[in-house]
Amino acid sequence: MSSKSQMRHRSREIALQLIYQLDLRPSADINEVIELYPSEGEPDGVFTYA
Repeated sequence: MSSKSQMRHRSREIALQLIYQLDLRPSADINEVIELYPSEGEPDGVFTYA
């Protein structure tokens, strides 16, 4: 798997996790949920894709 497709795959995983968190916390907005997500160790650009 190429690094670009790995980044897309990881971005999709993150996006699903963020959507799940928004579903659990209807009063939260996307920026709050993104701040709570541990982004250390994620490659540059993953959140842009997500």
